[in-house]
Amino acid sequence: MSALEDPGWDDLGTPHLDEATAARLVENLSSTADPRDIRALAAKRDALLTAVVAATHGHGASH
Repeated sequence: MSALEDPGWDDLGTPHLDEATAARLVENLSSTADPRDIRALAAKRDALLTAVVAATHGHGASH
């Protein structure tokens, strides 16, 4: 049974994300979030993917 099929979800009614709740979520999540800039993380990801493609080019199944 998935979480969405759980009958307990029906008890939530129609939740609303108000400004106070959103601010509290941001405040609490900010302390656990990765402080690195998203552009720096994307650049690192792209460099690693490029390295993997270069290292595996020509290996494995033919196209």
